[in-house]
Amino acid sequence: MSTANTKPIAAPATMGSKSEIQDIQRRKPKRSLRQIISEGFASRQSAAQNRQPSPTPRVLKYEPPQPPNFPMTESPPMEFGNHIPRFKIYTAVDALEDQPPIDWVVEGLISSGSVSLMFGEGGTKKTYTCLDMGVCVALNKAWLERTVKQSKVLFVDEESGPRRFARRYTEVLNGHDGNENTDLSYVSLSQLNLRNPDDVVALKALVRQTGAQMVFIDALADIMPGADENSVKDVQPIFLAIREIAEETGAAVIFIHHSNKIGNYRGSSALKAAVDLLLKVESEADKPHIRFTVEKSRDAEPQKFGAQAFFGDKEFYLIATEFQQKDGKERLGKAQEYVLTYLSVNPDSSLDEIKCNATDCSPSSAKNAVHNMAGGSAPLVERTDAGNQGQKAYYDLTSEGNDYVQEHHLSF
Repeated sequence: MSTANTKPIAAPATMGSKSEIQDIQRRKPKRSLRQIISEGFASRQSAAQNRQPSPTPRVLKYEPPQPPNFPMTESPPMEFGNHIPRFKIYTAVDALEDQPPIDWVVEGLISSGSVSLMFGEGGTKKTYTCLDMGVCVALNKAWLERTVKQSKVLFVDEESGPRRFARRYTEVLNGHDGNENTDLSYVSLSQLNLRNPDDVVALKALVRQTGAQMVFIDALADIMPGADENSVKDVQPIFLAIREIAEETGAAVIFIHHSNKIGNYRGSSALKAAVDLLLKVESEADKPHIRFTVEKSRDAEPQKFGAQAFFGDKEFYLIATEFQQKDGKERLGKAQEYVLTYLSVNPDSSLDEIKCNATDCSPSSAKNAVHNMAGGSAPLVERTDAGNQGQKAYYDLTSEGNDYVQEHHLSF
């Protein structure tokens, strides 16, 4: 690079001596403390004037809510905005009004909108008993000589499984002359869990969908998995949910439950407190007789009654009998004693004649009683015709049947 025209850089001026610096400081005008403070105040005031004004703060004024202005002579309305009162208040006036009679689904036993618990040991025929009751209600047939209100029936099976339950259902249908139009529907092994609020809603929807007014749930332990049957806090919510379903749909809900080692119902005392009917079922697995004991009823008096189970060729049904103490002597039911009495007066009668002349029981109960007493190791009646298929059946008393009539002084 050429340096011909480049000017030399001037050297910086050297600092003056100490005496020169002191002379300069002496000549600089001095400021008083008041001037310094005044200048600082003026500087802050100028900066404040140049700043944008801050917005005026918003002051919220508290206004207490005003009570509703209801006239003193009128009751307040039932709704306040979106809030609905929890309580509906009744008075003596309401209580003294004529109340509707109890709406029995099964007379003297199970009422509409009720919650019941049927319990017993394994092998006491609890499921068959409930199926027998349900089919009779669906077909409008008396159950154990109790009148019924014909209703649609729903069975929630969480124990037997669809194959086994279908077989039992078929046997009961055959025993009561039911067919494909019988209004008893069922669900099986649907893993219903009433500890889950969604399943409670689903069960309520199922009851509404089927239109059922009688609902059986088999069994209690299966629809509360993981819960402690002996704990009030686990048991009570289940029955509160079922109570809501029963009240809203009007359906009678019957739980099937198991007994403990000493024969009482298994679990918390909250079970008994929560139900309208507590029904104990007793039976020996190898014997047909069933004993029923009402241990609690809110709608009827405590009672005992009996039944005899008949297992035939692909059929099952119950016949009403007197309550029989365990290992005690059995007294037959009304239908059976009617048949024995009729045949004692009208020997060698046809089955149609026995059915048509039934007065103390229904014709179907008389028919079942004949079939029941014609079987077993000590039949009380026997066929007097050849017994060929399609042939009209005629019956008469056996010697055991005659003995029973004489012993109990049966007569019209």
